[in-house]
This record gives sequence, C-alpha cells and structure tokens, in this order.
Amino acid sequence: GISVLSTNYTNALKIAEAAKKVNAKVILGNDHANQMARLIMEKRPEIDYIYAGDIGEYGMQAFAKAQQTGDLSQVPKLVWRDGSTVIENRGTEIMSSTNRWNALDNIPLTNRLLYPKTVWENATNNYNQVYGKWHTEPVQGVAILDRFRGCSRVKNPCMYCDIEDLSPRFTDPTLFWK
Repeated sequence: GISVLSTNYTNALKIAEAAKKVNAKVILGNDHANQMARLIMEKRPEIDYIYAGDIGEYGMQAFAKAQQTGDLSQVPKLVWRDGSTVIENRGTEIMSSTNRWNALDNIPLTNRLLYPKTVWENATNNYNQVYGKWHTEPVQGVAILDRFRGCSRVKNPCMYCDIEDLSPRFTDPTLFWK
C-alpha cells in the first residue's frame, strides 16, 4: 500500500507505476487518495484499489481477508474496479466491538527500535533546531506517536473535506508506556 497526501501524490504515482511493471497490485490510502478516490480510479489505471477510510489499519486487515475469499464487497470504504465500473463500498470501518474511545487500541505500536540510529539522530537534530530554544535541558530524542484520528470539528458529512465520518477516535494513553 502507498500512503498518499497531496504533497507526495506525484511520487506515489511513480511508485505505483514501478509496482505495476512487476505485476504488483497497488492500493492507495490516506487523505488525498480518500478525497480523490473516484477520480483517481477513473483516470489512473496503475491504481487497483483505494482505501477511503480514516483508519487504514482496519481497512488493510479487511482487504487482506478479501484477497483470500475473493469478496471485495466486504471491505468497507474500499474503492475498486469491476471491469470499467468504479465501485465504492459503504459500511463502517470500525469493528462493532470497539467504540471511538478505544478504536485504536488494537493497532500495534511501531517498534521504533528497528529504525537505524541515523533516523533518530536526524529527528532529534531537526527537533532541536526548531524547538530546542524552548527547553531548559538538551532534548535527547524525539518520537511521533499518532494515536488520535478524526477531526475535532466533526460534522457528518464534513462540509470541508466531505468525509462521511471523522468522529474523533483515540487509544488508551497508557499503551504508550507498555
């Protein structure tokens, strides 16, 4: 899968084209793909699928199951082609056993110990250049942890971005420390 924001759309298409050259299936996700899903599917034959939901981790689990069963209609928020017809699946992306207060608890945290040391050093240096002046002691390391999804100005559907459901979703903050 390729995560697509407006700022990396052109590069994402280059990656998709390279993937198609080796007969890979290409699925896009994230904000730009979500908002432009139908148009992308109509204009870009190198794209096979778009996950147009807010929590891609759930969508990719459902997509993986559908690859085994062959039933793409069971993947909520999936946009795909049946021949030349673009299909947009409806349905809720959050499993019925969850609610917005624990929707992200089942998504594992990234094991950042697997990152090369240079990634940590660059992130810390960049942080210190911008924000270091606000600290009384040197910052030894930084990490970004995205455990909130949605929009604090939620309206269904949103008048700005037109996503059907951006209700805020969270994770238990104690999971970070485990």
